[in-house]
Amino acid sequence: MGGAPVPTDVDAAFAEMWQRLSDGQLNLAARSVTRILALTDDLVLVARAEAALGTMFQRVGQLADSRDRYRRAAEATPDEAARATYLALASTSLLFGGEPGPAERHALDGVELGRRVDNSHAVCEGLNALAGVRLAQGRPQEGLGLAQESLTLAGVESRSRGGRPMPRLFLATALIELDRHEDADRELSRGLSDAATRSRPEVESAWLLTFRSLGRFIAGRWDDALVDARAAIAHAETSGTLVVLPLVRACAAIVEHFRGNQSAAAQLVADAGPHRIGAFGTFGGDWLVFAQSLATPDPDEAYATMLEAWHYSRQLPWLLSWRLVGPAVVRAALDRGDRPVAQAVAAEVAVGARLAGAVPSAVAADLRCRGLLAGDAEQLGEAAQRYADSGRPLNTGYAALDAALAWQAEGRADLARPHLLRAHDCFTVLRATSSQALVGRLLARDAGAHPVAEPVADPFLALTPAERAVVERAARGLTNPEIAAELSLSARTVQSHLTHVYVKLGLTSRVQLAALARPSGLVRPD
Repeated sequence: MGGAPVPTDVDAAFAEMWQRLSDGQLNLAARSVTRILALTDDLVLVARAEAALGTMFQRVGQLADSRDRYRRAAEATPDEAARATYLALASTSLLFGGEPGPAERHALDGVELGRRVDNSHAVCEGLNALAGVRLAQGRPQEGLGLAQESLTLAGVESRSRGGRPMPRLFLATALIELDRHEDADRELSRGLSDAATRSRPEVESAWLLTFRSLGRFIAGRWDDALVDARAAIAHAETSGTLVVLPLVRACAAIVEHFRGNQSAAAQLVADAGPHRIGAFGTFGGDWLVFAQSLATPDPDEAYATMLEAWHYSRQLPWLLSWRLVGPAVVRAALDRGDRPVAQAVAAEVAVGARLAGAVPSAVAADLRCRGLLAGDAEQLGEAAQRYADSGRPLNTGYAALDAALAWQAEGRADLARPHLLRAHDCFTVLRATSSQALVGRLLARDAGAHPVAEPVADPFLALTPAERAVVERAARGLTNPEIAAELSLSARTVQSHLTHVYVKLGLTSRVQLAALARPSGLVRPD
């Protein structure tokens, strides 16, 4: 049967199917597949049709169905090169569906077979999935290496017409996990530029914009995150790439919540509802359920939903969300007197921190959880500093607020106040209005209790240590190349730091920066 002549109608049906798939007309594309399966019993063509269904199911987020179709394709085809691709594609659906163990096995099989038969597309897809598995296992450095290896194969055309591999997506995710936010943003932007050169970039763009939105949310670039989220939603709806909608809508909903736009946040969560249910859950479901917990007005339901978000995240336990959700659950559990839950979640966060090694945000998440359990203000202050080092201002603000509350509980308002000021500055930069107002009330209450000269908030508290080092030198009049030489950085990195500083502080020039820096004590007198 493998050598049977291909009917002309089958050729036409395949051409029609790929065109409909590229146009986002998934229902019509599925009809074309039905027609192909009725016209031929050629195993190669049957496998291609099954794989096409796998691609369609993956695109709409039906990941268990996608996995099964790719497996059928791999079992049916006598073509080893095609089998390698189908195994690798199945591994991606398994990963996104929250099954990292089977995903790893299929990816390794696809990579091994792909290398043996010289199918670079399969190797690339398998390495991508392996990178995702390593991230889910809490091994971001290994994930980064696999994604970088995959990137070298990214220009190879697919032999199965399964779509272009997107190693930059996994590369950027690894960089986010390693707190290398600028590098991650750069890789995703490059991916978007590459996609724009193709005739139908919507599918790739939906994925890349979704992850750039998430990365920008984590790094505190919330205005940009919302712009990317809106663009990602548009591309996803145009191309039928519904699988990304829970994650990208959750990201936008979380920003809207913290900015006080509760109706917008609730609507985004509601819009994602139809895509939440699946045999193994929905890709991005942990973020979506966490967003739902924030948008839920009933305290009991909100707490239960936050716990659900944490349990959901255990499918891919160390991939992205745990550093935000874990400490939030510990804080909420302690507020409700649910100490056993707080202790259990804190123990899991500690595991994630050990696996990640010295990554500042992972260390900070563990410090915050332990500090909350112990009521240790110094630990919480250290957590806030580690978060600041990692470039995560929302986490920095909440850890600083925790530290301030712990000092206040000890009757040390003098030690609480610097942390309140730091939290206030973080929330002000983000325009996280409800959190900003809470800290403002605490500051006002403290001022009323202590009618003494008010210290002025240090405008540079919101900066990372790397940004502060650049500011100190720029304010002394050093040029970008001179700063780069002193700090062992590239001039481009120095300019990137300065750009972020200007945005955070609302400045436009070095003159303004120097005028602000000198009275703060950041710059030593000449």
